Amino acid sequence: MTLIQFLNTLLKAADILGRTVLDVMPGTEPYWVETYGRVAISGEPAFIENYSRELDKYFEVTVSRPAPGQFVTIFADISARKRAGIKLKSAYAKLDALWSVTSLEKTDTRTISDHILATITRMTGSNYGFYGFIDEEETGMTIHSWSGEAMKDCVMVDKPAYFVISESGVWAEAIRNREPLIANHYADPHTGKKGLPDGHVTLTKLLVVPHFSHGRIISVAAVANRLVDYNSEDITQITTFLTSIHALVESKRAEVVLRESEARFKAVSEYSHNSICLINEAGKIFWVNEAFLELGGYSREYMLEAASFVQFLAPESINFVTRNFSKFIQKEAYEHHYRFFFMRSDGQKRLCEKHMTDYESRSGERILAISMVDITEREQAQEQVRQLNRELEQRVNDRTALLTAANQELEAFSYSVSHDLRAPLRALDGFSAVLLEDYAGQLDEQAQKYLTRIRESSLRMGQLINDLLDLSRVTRAEFTRQPLDLSGLAQTIANELKSQAPQRQVEVNISPNMRVEGDANLIRILLENLLHNAFKFTGKCEQAAIQLGMLEQAGERVYFVRDNGAGFNMAYATKLFTPFQRLHGAQEYPGTGIGLSIVQRIIARHGGRIWPESGIGKGSTFYFTLGAMVDE
Repeated sequence: MTLIQFLNTLLKAADILGRTVLDVMPGTEPYWVETYGRVAISGEPAFIENYSRELDKYFEVTVSRPAPGQFVTIFADISARKRAGIKLKSAYAKLDALWSVTSLEKTDTRTISDHILATITRMTGSNYGFYGFIDEEETGMTIHSWSGEAMKDCVMVDKPAYFVISESGVWAEAIRNREPLIANHYADPHTGKKGLPDGHVTLTKLLVVPHFSHGRIISVAAVANRLVDYNSEDITQITTFLTSIHALVESKRAEVVLRESEARFKAVSEYSHNSICLINEAGKIFWVNEAFLELGGYSREYMLEAASFVQFLAPESINFVTRNFSKFIQKEAYEHHYRFFFMRSDGQKRLCEKHMTDYESRSGERILAISMVDITEREQAQEQVRQLNRELEQRVNDRTALLTAANQELEAFSYSVSHDLRAPLRALDGFSAVLLEDYAGQLDEQAQKYLTRIRESSLRMGQLINDLLDLSRVTRAEFTRQPLDLSGLAQTIANELKSQAPQRQVEVNISPNMRVEGDANLIRILLENLLHNAFKFTGKCEQAAIQLGMLEQAGERVYFVRDNGAGFNMAYATKLFTPFQRLHGAQEYPGTGIGLSIVQRIIARHGGRIWPESGIGKGSTFYFTLGAMVDE
C-alpha cells in the first residue's frame, strides 16, 4: 500500500494505533521505512520533498521524533508554490538562453550544439537529452550532442551517432509525423516502440521537438525524465529558443562547409601540376600556387606585389587578354578558355592554355580563378608531327606515282604476255600439229616424239602465262568487301570438282553456316585453289577425306582446309607460297606451282594470314584468317 492509497482509506486513529508502519501500509517503499526508523532512533528530523504521480501534487514531508523510539510525519501540499517556482525557473532559463546566444558568435558548431542541449535541458528541468541534425531527405539523423547525464548513465558498448528514421523507435515518430511528440508515460504501450538497446538509460517521460526551416526538418531536440509531465508550453519554449539560435547554427555550419571547401581548394591547388592564380577586380594577383611560380620563375613576393597581371603577358597577347578581362569587370560574357603567351622572368615566351572561372568572395568582390598549362613543348611536338605528316604525305604521293607507273608498266607487260608471247607459242603449237598431221609419214618415230614434246612445252608455257596473268589480276583486281556464305560457296566448288572425277571416292565435309566478309570473286578463287589442291593431292587415296571447317583461336576466327593426302615435309613449308616452287614432281601431281601464291595474296588483301601443318603421308591442313567477320 502506497502513501496515497493509505490516505484514501480514511482509517481512524483506533484502526492504526499500536500497529507497525508495514502492518498499516504493506507497500511502503524501503526508503520511507528506513527514514522513519532513523529519525525515531537518532532524533534528527528529516525534510523531504516528494512528488505524487497519482495525485499530480508536490508534498513537503517533515519527519520528527516526539519521544525516543517514535516518529511523527507531517505532509504539507506545496504544489502551487512548486509549480510557480518551476515556471519562474523556466522563465529565467529562457531569458538566460536567449541572452547566451549573443556569446556564441565566435564558437564552433559543436560548442553551439552542446549549448543548445544544455539550455533546453535546463530550461525544461529534464535529466537527459540529445540534439541532432536531420539530413536533406529527412531519412536520417546525426547526433551532435548528448547530455552529460545521459552519457554518464548510459552503459551501451557502442553508442551510435547516426540513426535511420524509418528504423528508429518512439522519438522518430516526431520526424515521421512531422510534429512534436510527448510521451509522459513512456512505459505505456506505443505503436512506435522498437525496444531500447541493452545499457540504454531508463526513460520515464520523453519530449521530442522537430525544428523546421522553409518547410524542411533541419534538426531535432529531445529531453527526458523530468519529475512533472511535459506540456505544450515546453514545446513552445524549445521551438522559440531553436528559432532564435537557428540563424547562428546555420551560419556556423556554413562556415564549416566554407572552411572545408577552402581547405580542399588549397590542398588541390597547391599540389596541382596546373599553374593556378587568383586575380581581383583591380587586376592584381593575390594568390598563386607553387606550379605558377615554377612556370614563371618569379618569387611569390614579386608576383603578389606586381601592380597588374598584364606585366606577365607577352606583347602579342596583351590586347586580347586585357579586352577579355574588361568584359569580366563589366559582367559581360567573356572567353573562359583560350591560348596566350606568358613571359617568364628569364625572358622566355611560353605558350599557355588558360581556363578561367569567377566567384564572389565573402566581401562581395568578384574574383577570377585562373588555371594555366604550359603547352609550348606539346605544341612544338605537334608541329613536328604535322611536319612529319606533310613529309609522309609527300612520300606517299611520290610512292603512289611510282606505283601508278609500275602498274602501268605491269599492264603493258600483261598485254605483251597476253598477246606478243602467245602468238609465237600458238605458231609453235600450230606448226608442230601440222607437221604431225600432214607429214607424219615422212617423219621417223624420234622426230614425232620431238614434235610432241614441243607441243606439250608450248601448252605448258601457255598455262604458265595464264597463271602469271591470274597472279597479276589478283593483286590488281578491284576489291569489294561484302557478307558471303563461305559454306555455300565451298559446297558449290566441291560439287564441281567431284563431277569432274565421278569415279573417285571423295568424302567432303563442309561446316555449315560459315559467314565471312570479303570480295566474292577473290574468295571464290581462294577456295577453288585450296579445294583443288586437296582433291589433287588425295588422288592416290582409296577413300579421300576433305574438310572445310572453322575454330576459335585467341578470340579470332580461323578457317581451315584439311585432307588426308600425300602431305609434305614441313622443313620446306616456306617455299609453298613462292611462285613456281613445287614440293612434288609435275609427273606425279600436275601443276605450275602458282596456286598457293595466289591464295596468299588474296588472304593478304583481306587482312588475314595463312599457315600450313603437314607431314609426309599424313595429309595437310591449311589454316587461314580473313580479317573482321560479319557478326563482329
